[in-house]
Amino acid sequence: MRCADLRARARDYFEDELAADVREACDAHLSECAPCGALFARGAALAEPDFTQAFGVQWRSAGDLTCAWVLEFLAAYLEQGLDPRERASFDAHLDLCEACRTYLTQYSSTVRLARHSAAESTPVPPALVEAILAARRAAP
Repeated sequence: MRCADLRARARDYFEDELAADVREACDAHLSECAPCGALFARGAALAEPDFTQAFGVQWRSAGDLTCAWVLEFLAAYLEQGLDPRERASFDAHLDLCEACRTYLTQYSSTVRLARHSAAESTPVPPALVEAILAARRAAP
């Protein structure tokens, strides 16, 4: 788990609303990452404005998810990697934000095209291979 992923789940972590496997991944990261460990050690006692500043996320509801959070977790959203509550917040934001819907459409198209082009295998012409090898052999 990356530090940014952990910070984005801070509210749910402190409210004990994470799935068991996500909670375990968070705890594993906290035990290995001293800066995150220190931040989370004091995080539970922070008031709302200080929490938002420290973690870069707000105590959010489904309707007030930020565009920055949507962009941060777009890949996880597309790969079904968000827990149900996070996905509901994500979907609620998309319902309200045309810019994020447009970005999601463009991002999805880019990923689909990249996967499609990677799946296509065009054989290299033997003459090209021979020309490259000949040029390498002739090089000083």
